Amino acid sequence: MGIVGVGSVLLGWSYSGRDKITLGRKQIDMVHYQFGLGYSGSIVVHFGSTALCILAVECNAREMALWAFITVVWGCIPQALICIQIAMNLKKREELALALWEQDGNLKKETYSVIRKMVGHLKDPDVYYNKEYRESPGERIIRLK
Repeated sequence: MGIVGVGSVLLGWSYSGRDKITLGRKQIDMVHYQFGLGYSGSIVVHFGSTALCILAVECNAREMALWAFITVVWGCIPQALICIQIAMNLKKREELALALWEQDGNLKKETYSVIRKMVGHLKDPDVYYNKEYRESPGERIIRLK
């Protein structure tokens, strides 16, 4: 039951930071970029196996409780990776944000809207310290010519 609690804390921590913005990009976008659709699947499996584990313990079904426990432990791994690699790692969040901006700007017809969005975030305090982000809109304009 302790692992169920730890997994839920990790899930809550990563979920609470989903709207946290780094270089104009939300943390949840970075998580989906880094982990793909596996993240959404791990959330569904985590909730289902947590409920199953609690139910199995209450019904005294030891084999089923063990299987659900193993599934919950396995579900804690992506949550721990998200907390360590993204939520607590500013440098990695900045790298992922720049990669997302680069991905958005790869389409020629979307370049102007990406530049406009990036310039809109230049007033954010975290952008002052990131040279790559500050120079990126200018580099995109130069590439258009």
